[in-house]
Amino acid sequence: MNVPVTQATDGYARRVFTVRDVFGMLQAGIIKEGEKFELIEGEIVPMSPKGNQHEVIKSALTRIIASNAPEDLRLGW
Repeated sequence: MNVPVTQATDGYARRVFTVRDVFGMLQAGIIKEGEKFELIEGEIVPMSPKGNQHEVIKSALTRIIASNAPEDLRLGW
């Protein structure tokens, strides 16, 4: 695994991971199957579970986008 190191604004070194690196960590058991995280600019960031507020905001945004979309745009989810 070739992991480059970057310098973060807080002064601490960060290792930058690729999607391939993450799959390797999953296969090796370093990251557990079903563990919630995001890979953001090479950093593995834990995700909190979706709560009720997430669903409320998502629904509101969907309504706003759908009501302002062109008639010929088809939304699917």
